[in-house]
Amino acid sequence: GPFLVAMGKSWHKDEFICTHCHSSLADVGFVEDHGSVYCVCCYEQFLAPTCFKCQQKILG
Repeated sequence: GPFLVAMGKSWHKDEFICTHCHSSLADVGFVEDHGSVYCVCCYEQFLAPTCFKCQQKILG
C-alpha cells in the first residue's frame, strides 16, 4: 500500500500525524521538534519560540 518517507523513516500515510491535533501530515508541511512531528498550525500556536524584544512568535 501507499507509504511515505519522512525523517529517515517509512510511515503508513494514515499514521504520520500531528502529535498535538492528530491531523494527517501526509500531504502537508510539518515541523519536527525533539523527535515529535507537528502540523505547521500547531507548531506556530504552541511551540514556536517567542522573540525577546517584540514578544511575537518567530515563524518560518
